[in-house]
Amino acid sequence: MLEKLRKDWELIVFTASAPEYANKIISAIDPNDEFFSFRLYRKNCYLTDKGIYIKDLRILDRPMERMVLVDNAAYSYGF
Repeated sequence: MLEKLRKDWELIVFTASAPEYANKIISAIDPNDEFFSFRLYRKNCYLTDKGIYIKDLRILDRPMERMVLVDNAAYSYGF
């Protein structure tokens, strides 16, 4: 699936996890670093006053109308 997607899309990993944990998973999925342009982690998220990490897609500096975010938590893209 990633092979097909990367032909037409830029693939970026944006996780609210710490790099030490996330990189093990991402590297298992993409051991040769061929699918994902770059990786963003918890430190790239916005921490709300309620302790929730939100992914602010504006930091990607890409047209928002051309983005697709796949996430298991709706609050992750609060902005």
